[in-house]
Amino acid sequence: MENRKVAVDSVWTSDRPFMLQQIRAELASATLGPLDRYRILVEDDPQLLTAIDLFPQASKLLSGNFEALGDRAGKPIRLKTPETANGSAKPDKN
Repeated sequence: MENRKVAVDSVWTSDRPFMLQQIRAELASATLGPLDRYRILVEDDPQLLTAIDLFPQASKLLSGNFEALGDRAGKPIRLKTPETANGSAKPDKN
């Protein structure tokens, strides 16, 4: 037989991690159950990981620590309230 070169499609190469994760999830579902399938599917979910990273900041905000908020330069930002959102409220003179 002749030596044949097989062209590897870039789509298969780029989607390989996703496909392996789906196979792992389906095997887990068949052998371990739906909870383990879900765990595998969310282990690398970027939105979920970002949300989990924001929980400490949310906890600080719930406790009333608004200094936990800041812009990218580290300066505190002022939260808009219904009174100040439309710009008609007069600032305190204290």
